[in-house]
This record gives sequence, C-alpha cells and structure tokens, in this order.
Amino acid sequence: MTIATTQLSRLLLDGIPPTGILASLSSLSLTADISFGLSLSRARMDMLRVIGEGIVESIDGDAAALMTAAYEIRLFGASTDAHWQRTGAEKGRLLVTTTAACEGAEAYEVASETLPRTYRLWGKAEAADRPGWCRMTSARIRPLPVPLAASAGAALELTAEEHVAFGRDGNAFVLAQRLTGLRVAAGQQKSGRGSDDHD
Repeated sequence: MTIATTQLSRLLLDGIPPTGILASLSSLSLTADISFGLSLSRARMDMLRVIGEGIVESIDGDAAALMTAAYEIRLFGASTDAHWQRTGAEKGRLLVTTTAACEGAEAYEVASETLPRTYRLWGKAEAADRPGWCRMTSARIRPLPVPLAASAGAALELTAEEHVAFGRDGNAFVLAQRLTGLRVAAGQQKSGRGSDDHD
C-alpha cells in the first residue's frame, strides 16, 4: 500500500528572548495564522492571544510581562507551532514546527494524513470582563482566562495534530506534534489522547 506523503519543516533557533518570538517568526514569514499562545511560569499558566501586527496580549492587556517571566511559551495556529524554552536569564531556544515553507528549516517526509488530538481545558466557561475572552472555572484551581468567546458552561479544548514519519525499517512513528488551535468542545465526553473533562 502506498501512503501519500508531504513535507514538514522544523527549525531550531538559539538565543531568542521571550518577547522576540514573534519577531523571529515574522522574519520567517510564519505569523499569518498564529492566533493563540500558552505561557508557563513557576507560579502559573496563562493563555495568550496573538492579534494583528504581531501583538501578543493577555486578558489584562500587553503580555510582555508574562512572557518575560515564563520558562516555556508556545505560540500556535493552523500551520505553525513555535515552542520556546528558557535556557538562560533572558534568552531561550525556539523550535518551530510548520507545514508552511520555511527558509533554513530541515524538511521531513511525513504522511499527508495527520493524527488529530484534543486536550480538554480544566473547568467550564464563564463570562469574562473583556470581549472575546471567557474564564474557565473549577472549584479546585484558579480561574483561567481563555482568548475565546464561549457560552456559560461550555467545555473548551486545544486542538493538535501529530505527524507520522517512517523509519528505514518501514515502521511508523510520531515525529512531531503541533498545537493548532482552540475551540469549544463538540461534546462532554473525553476527546482524544490527553483529553480530560474536569469540573
């Protein structure tokens, strides 16, 4: 059986400050569909929204302070996932995984058909003070502001795709996973590996 294949590009950049992630992506012409982000610090996780002209915002406004304090950041959209990890006081390593053309990246042959995954966010949606946002609430954790308008009680999930490559022996393996978006979950059941439904 012949399996249709396509190209997946991956590029590793060193010495990137957290607030320079979008500039790095812009230099590679990869910002067009970057819409969402995750910022992880020692104290908290925050979700981010990427808007026109390369601006990253949190529910409180400019996200620069959150990003500066983070040890891990992911900015992602339909075709590109940029995963930054801190390696020093002010800089880190940025791994860009994209289905788009990317100058200087290493190209991998992968199956054209990806494996879809979803990851349920903890809690249920409640209204937020800012248009275009909601808060995921649970009795066990602090409210999480999310850059998506959702009706009260809705469940939300991150979407992702896994790319399958083939070794020299013909065995298939997952080469990479990309976060691709954020959406209202279709139902209340667990959906995909890594998913969970928490109240």
